[in-house]
Amino acid sequence: MKLAYIGLLLLATGVLTARLAGYKLYGSATVHDNRPVLDSPHELMSFAACNVVISSDGGRFEARGVTFASRLLDYPASDLPRLFNRRSEEPVLFQVDPASPSGLVFQRRIRYFCGNTFDPTFLPRRLPAYERADLGYFLDGEDLATTDYSSNSSVP
Repeated sequence: MKLAYIGLLLLATGVLTARLAGYKLYGSATVHDNRPVLDSPHELMSFAACNVVISSDGGRFEARGVTFASRLLDYPASDLPRLFNRRSEEPVLFQVDPASPSGLVFQRRIRYFCGNTFDPTFLPRRLPAYERADLGYFLDGEDLATTDYSSNSSVP
């Protein structure tokens, strides 16, 4: 009886220690805030014809191979955060990245349904909350722009 009590106590201590370290044995995985994901971010203010992104400090950045739809150009600046992240009013951060197809990447919040769905292990791994995403691919997927590289099936 005493051995079973000690074993149960060790198991409870292990589960509590793992939980405090950010791991779970059940349910959805822990999503951790991995910001900053951008090195030199600019805050998105608006879009200009035909492929210019305007930052809050007045900077103008060209998106390579992207043509913005007219309805994107008519979006009010106050609605842009909800366009990029439907559940938040966080400002949209972007930066120049010559390695991406459009030359611009933005910080996108990742929404997970369930951590165990994507990582079916006994100890689900910690999942990042944010990722870098190509601006052209995102806008093309939302039908707010057309891209020269939209026929490419390898979406980053």
